[in-house]
Amino acid sequence: MALGAMKADIIHLVLRSGAKAIAGGLVAGLCLALGASYALAKLMKNAPFVWIHHDPFDYSVSPCC
Repeated sequence: MALGAMKADIIHLVLRSGAKAIAGGLVAGLCLALGASYALAKLMKNAPFVWIHHDPFDYSVSPCC
């Protein structure tokens, strides 16, 4: 522990720095996912089978399967 720091201060510092990294990752991941969804919708527009290409639920569930 740092000299003169209280336990609560150390915990707060660690959680705050971790939350910044997590928030940055979530924002970057969301932006990339939306961009990929838009690109996939463009590609699937000319698919030989029926696909509702404006349905975000399909794109969000597909990677889980």
